Parts: sequence; structure tokens; C-alpha cells
Amino acid sequence: MNNTTFDRIARQLTRRRSFWLLAAAGTSLFAGREPVPVDARHRRPRCHHEGAPCVDFTRCCSQCCDSLVKGGSCCPCAGRTCGPDSPCCGRLKCVNGLCGGCRDRATACTSSAQCCFSDCGSHGACLSDMNGRCARDVDCAACYLSHNCTNACVRGKCVA
Repeated sequence: MNNTTFDRIARQLTRRRSFWLLAAAGTSLFAGREPVPVDARHRRPRCHHEGAPCVDFTRCCSQCCDSLVKGGSCCPCAGRTCGPDSPCCGRLKCVNGLCGGCRDRATACTSSAQCCFSDCGSHGACLSDMNGRCARDVDCAACYLSHNCTNACVRGKCVA
């Protein structure tokens, strides 16, 4: 293919919506990765939501991959730090530098009302003690601190 033919094809593609999909797929292929799904309405790569398997943070909406949860799961958006350069995901509002205005696990606290998913435990952090509230195993002190994570959180209560 000569330069004239290449330029003509490139101009035709840039006039079509499919160009952006091809560009995203092509860029990923050249980087040696699988194509990233693209949100057709916003022309940006779709991210993986809370609980989706991950090996690093780059594809998670929360920009956090928690290796303590099921060998690597995308973290929830609530409790993540935020600001003008790092907006919240999941349509949460940034309140006092935290998505949703609450704190994720293992963050210093003085009251359970400050914690998104757990109680403010005896360690002074958002980690529930036995019978405290939880959303995931790692919200329980027994899992996070002692790695007793198998069924640490059962039906919203820390049992380990």
C-alpha cells in the first residue's frame, strides 16, 4: 500500500463512527493486550465494576484491585479518595475527599458512621470485630489482620 492509498483510507475511516472502535481495538492489539470494550455513547473504554476479577487496578472503575478478595477483585467505589483530578466512580459524589463521604476498610475512624461497609472496630479503624457489620470478608478484622478470610463475613455479619 502506498502513502496515497493509506491517506485516503485513513480519511474515510475518520469520518465514520467505527474509526474510534477500530482505533481502540488496534491500540490494544499493538500493546499486546486484548481489545478494551468501548462505551459507544462516550467513546471511552468501559471499566470493570465492583467484584469483577482483576490482576491490577487499571481496568477497575474504582482504580483499585483488592488482592485479598477472591484472589483479585475490583474494589467498590465508595470510600475511595477523590478530588478534582480523581473523580468518583459509580455516580457517587466526592464529599470531604471521599467517594460517598464514607471510609473504606482499614481507614482510621472514631465512629462507625464514618465507615462505608464496617464498624469502627476496637483497632480504631474501619474493620469490624466479631458480629460487626460487613459487606465483604476483608471488612472483618479477623480477615484483614489475621488472614482468616474464608467466610469471615456471612449475611452482613463478621463471624470470624
